[in-house]
Amino acid sequence: MSHNRVSVAVLGSGDSLKKALITNILGKDLKQVSNRNSPENGNEIYENDTYIITCVHDETKGLFALKQHLDTCSLVVDSEFSVEKVWKDIDTLSKRSGKPTNEFIVVPPLSWKRTDSYPFNLKTMDHLCIDLRELAEDRHLIPTNKKQHYHPGSAQMSTTERLAGKKVNLVLLGLSGTGKSASGNTILGREQFLSKPSAKAVTTKCQVAETKINGALVRVIDTPDIFNEDLSISVKKKQVKQCKELCHSEHCVFLLVIQVGRFTDGERDILTKVEREFGSRARQHTILLFTCGEELQRADMNLEDFLQSCPRELKQIVEMCEYRCVLFDNKSPIPQQMEKLMQKVEEMF
Repeated sequence: MSHNRVSVAVLGSGDSLKKALITNILGKDLKQVSNRNSPENGNEIYENDTYIITCVHDETKGLFALKQHLDTCSLVVDSEFSVEKVWKDIDTLSKRSGKPTNEFIVVPPLSWKRTDSYPFNLKTMDHLCIDLRELAEDRHLIPTNKKQHYHPGSAQMSTTERLAGKKVNLVLLGLSGTGKSASGNTILGREQFLSKPSAKAVTTKCQVAETKINGALVRVIDTPDIFNEDLSISVKKKQVKQCKELCHSEHCVFLLVIQVGRFTDGERDILTKVEREFGSRARQHTILLFTCGEELQRADMNLEDFLQSCPRELKQIVEMCEYRCVLFDNKSPIPQQMEKLMQKVEEMF
């Protein structure tokens, strides 16, 4: 491995938040990343050819890691963080490590919304990941991400081409009326699946269509509402079996479709339902796809604003999916939303 890798220390409270940040930096599920433990201080070290990330669990014993050369010291906080407490923590870390206070970067979760100016260096997860990627590009650890113009359904997108030559299934799951079929059409770049406003379920059986994106063969699988409690057990089993058969043996990513502003009682335990039908590891292969992005735009909100104000049960689902979320406007699709989705899909590889 290169000795010039980007070195990051991740501190703070809450293992789930720290590991969500590490997952975003590395672009992979942490179960797929090489890691080792330091028996002296309990630190976990995750690494690949580009990054070496030290997850500090005990800030008293583990601060020795901060004395080595580090490109970034990140302090992860929750969305309800206290400015006074964070500043006090930074001061303590600075005294223990000998590093200036301005070298510590405070990183809130995806659901956080900026409401004020802060006396410390604060960056969102996305902005920190962009900065680290640019540093890796400058050191020639990864190719420069050259922007290209994107046409829906084509192979030209402003993401890397790690998917080139691969096959992937995108399985649209969710309740009736959330916009599964419309999202499938947006991904395909054509009107393939029937999508229309209706009081009854429009999609009644699993359907599949293919396209090429980033050089990969993408099979989009549209499903009926297999989580409908009114379905008989035999009908549900038949639909789940058909969905699994359409997936073949290729890599499978579940797109759990939820409509912005319409979180129902039936969706409170929807991840449990997904795991019940598709296995206990399904959550690790799930991306949350929020539809009706145009409603947020009209309200002058973005996805982070929405997640900040959404019900507690939905926030828990977002956390359990390690903040893998995208926002779709199926009425007036924009290239960035497909780009974001495919970046999340690439992380699965």
